[in-house]
Amino acid sequence: SPSRYLADAYIRGGFSWHRMRQLWNGIDTKKYANMRKKQSEKFRIAFVGHFGEHKGIELLIRAAARLKRKNIEIELAGDGEEYDNYRHLAVELGVLSQIRFWGKLNNSDMIRVFAETDVYCLPSVWPENQPVSITEAMACGIPVIASDLGGNRELVRHGINGFLFRPGDDQDLAEKIRTLMDDESLQKSFGDAGKKMIRRYDISNQASELLNIYRS
Repeated sequence: SPSRYLADAYIRGGFSWHRMRQLWNGIDTKKYANMRKKQSEKFRIAFVGHFGEHKGIELLIRAAARLKRKNIEIELAGDGEEYDNYRHLAVELGVLSQIRFWGKLNNSDMIRVFAETDVYCLPSVWPENQPVSITEAMACGIPVIASDLGGNRELVRHGINGFLFRPGDDQDLAEKIRTLMDDESLQKSFGDAGKKMIRRYDISNQASELLNIYRS
């Protein structure tokens, strides 16, 4: 199991805890090691993934509208059934011009999004297991804001490498965004801390750990 959240779910389902091992997903940190951020006057907040109601992207749009800052740009990479609803909501709130829809991209193209990202946001309203998008953002040295649910809690150490916000609360999300926008040194310290942490879970290390588990 890659996350404690999922392990707990298995235990509640009747699986024996002493037969379980927790092993985080591995990430190819070398792939992102040389990512160079493109500078911009915009403060760019990115989400990568499926455009489903459970992902809480509506909260990010509402939070941006609350802040009333024209230099915010939301980078949405993906596609899904909620696409039209997001556009309609953005029009209603007057922030459509501040949203950039990247479309559905291949994994190999994700680094293009991260190169134009100042903070990564995962506003899910359901418990994630261990979101790959967060590990990729951290490997790029990008600070993260995520809902305080499931596996997000294991990756995001609140106040150390990012912020956790109350699930479903766009006002709390807006406050977390405002804090990071106004503190460049905090952006850097969060990004550096996330990158340092995720290095321990490089794919080569995790593959060796998995082999050790099989051998035992």
